[in-house]
Amino acid sequence: MADAVYILLNPPYRELLNHVEVRPLDYDYLVKLPPGPQRLYELLSFSMYGAISNERPRAKLIYSDYCLYAPQTRYTEFDKVKKQMYKIHVPHRESGYVLGVEYQATTDREGNADWEMLYTPGPKAFAEHHSFSRRTGAQSALLAKAVSRPVEHPRQQALPLEEFESNSLIDELQRRGITEKKARELLIQVRPGQEIADQLEYTDFVISMAPPGKH
Repeated sequence: MADAVYILLNPPYRELLNHVEVRPLDYDYLVKLPPGPQRLYELLSFSMYGAISNERPRAKLIYSDYCLYAPQTRYTEFDKVKKQMYKIHVPHRESGYVLGVEYQATTDREGNADWEMLYTPGPKAFAEHHSFSRRTGAQSALLAKAVSRPVEHPRQQALPLEEFESNSLIDELQRRGITEKKARELLIQVRPGQEIADQLEYTDFVISMAPPGKH
């Protein structure tokens, strides 16, 4: 039986996961929405989460950005904009995710008419934020506990160097910038019970959690 199963993520994907913006989503609610309101929920959730976290009264979404990423037809006449967005806002008003919407006229970089859509969070938005914050707080506590816990020794005994060479440890060290010669020298010095794979994994974790520029 294997002592553990390791999943290795390629660096770009791991970088994405470590730095992607977070926001709460109620997936049961999401799948019940029609396509237009569903896409608005996905896009608005970022700024809604930020507004509640920073105690701002409203979340902002630029109309042209919504049309670009939804995607939806973009209008330049306010009457058409308001009529278009009204249908998309209805499910979110009814659910209590949004209490109110205001529009502020502006222009895009090309000077075309645009609008800032300002959303007042409703009780559903606050409930999602509270649930998400509590869940991520619990996950952080579990992660800290796991990192501080001593690594348990596997049931398998330490392998001699010949068997080390047959596994992936040399490849793993080389992938981290260590030459093959140096990797072999390091593995010769391994003490019985010293878990190289666990040490590499923990080091990767520490590096991934460091702020950009501090690696």
